[in-house]
Amino acid sequence: MYKMPTIEVFTNPLRIKRPMKKLTLALALFTFSLTGCNSIKSAGSSSYSPPGEQLASVASVNDPGNWGKSSNATWHTLQHTPLHTLQEAAATNPDPNAKGWLNLAIISKKYSTHSQQLIKELQAWRSAYPAHPGGQLFPGDNDLNQILAEGQPKHIAVLLPLHGSMAASGQVVRSGFLSAYYDNMGHSGEKQALSFYDTNDSSDLGSLYQKAVDEGADLVIGPLTKSEVETLHNFNHFNVRVLALNYSTSSFFSSLPTNYYEFGLSPEEETQQMADKARQTGHSHALVIASDDAWGHRVTSALSSSWKSKDGDIMDTLYFTKQSNLTTSIAALMHINPKEDQDLTREDNSKSVLAEQRRKDFDVIFLFAQPEMARQIVPLLRFYYAGNVPVYSISAIYSGHPNPLKDRDLNGVTFCETPWLIQMAHSAGSPAQYDRLYAIGRDAYLLSQSMPRLSALPNFPIYGATGALDMDQQRIHQRLPWVTMHGGRI
Repeated sequence: MYKMPTIEVFTNPLRIKRPMKKLTLALALFTFSLTGCNSIKSAGSSSYSPPGEQLASVASVNDPGNWGKSSNATWHTLQHTPLHTLQEAAATNPDPNAKGWLNLAIISKKYSTHSQQLIKELQAWRSAYPAHPGGQLFPGDNDLNQILAEGQPKHIAVLLPLHGSMAASGQVVRSGFLSAYYDNMGHSGEKQALSFYDTNDSSDLGSLYQKAVDEGADLVIGPLTKSEVETLHNFNHFNVRVLALNYSTSSFFSSLPTNYYEFGLSPEEETQQMADKARQTGHSHALVIASDDAWGHRVTSALSSSWKSKDGDIMDTLYFTKQSNLTTSIAALMHINPKEDQDLTREDNSKSVLAEQRRKDFDVIFLFAQPEMARQIVPLLRFYYAGNVPVYSISAIYSGHPNPLKDRDLNGVTFCETPWLIQMAHSAGSPAQYDRLYAIGRDAYLLSQSMPRLSALPNFPIYGATGALDMDQQRIHQRLPWVTMHGGRI
């Protein structure tokens, strides 16, 4: 039986020692990461998959046409196929070439969160299939051995706001980080030193980073807020690798400093995935409804750029505030005169006759709203005869806490969400766990163990708590699953 070890967790300025506690919540992260986000089912809806993943049958995966494509095209198909389907297909397909592809995809998903084991499995796969075209997707054994030799960091410093106005957010990230750390210890038995530094105690993030390094850290995680990340980014002298937990604005326009990486949740990236999703499902003419604030204008601008780059058209945009008369605004957006509509209703016209009033120049609606306002807007869209038009949104539309009574008003809305919160929607967790920042904390630890692997194996994403993780020019990106609200549940 595994004996829980005693670990040292360092806090600045205090240093405390405590025994590791066994988590009462089963490790949901490893459940869905091992399956590539394929095993979880949403209540009232079909099972969901990683972004863009198609729920394929064994027969469709075993289609001989799959193996005649380019290596990249074949791999794309397999990476968007559920693990259980891959396993069933591998068990029944007699073609050695097909079996090689299927087994490689199984390895990619099954060992997604365990980089050391993933590399060993890839080496074993290459020995079994030495001339297989799938071998082009990852480097040779010498490069793989270099990743293995690098090992894990021995002392991780975490920079978070633990007091002040952002303390609650920092504490949630800290809880998620520690939960993943404890889980890894239970799995591997390896011990690492952790130091937590309160960014609220220092206005000089560069000096705080250097202090952590001087005290022995060989990896720094954080800071968290956008302003803190901007400050640290400008420090521009990192002799020890740092993973910031947000994105600096300047990083979008220039390369990042050596040893400096950024990771976080980006609504702009979610809008790009939303545009992809809508175009893949055949839509091209959109109405946009967004909050009339800095956030709403920012995501609308990001959506507009992405949508237009895919030859989509935005037919109209409605910005709203909490003071807006939504009934009047939505009616006007739909080109409906409420008085004429009431007159037609009194004349006992059929629903189809009434629906003919609304404009017909759009086939999709993009909604950027927080839950409270979205719960008012979606029923009004149905009321004004747009109930048959798909509504797409991003994760901001969902509070993170299951609330079927209120969220019934969001029925039919399709939106992207972190795998962790989708899992939490069907689990009994603590309040902190129903927060996307908790997932950020979990994946921050996961990335601390896997950073070299992301750059060396770009075709093998990490299926984490915040989505399928990959890296481009030192920025970590997530691809999120899609869910549709049914019965007030995801």
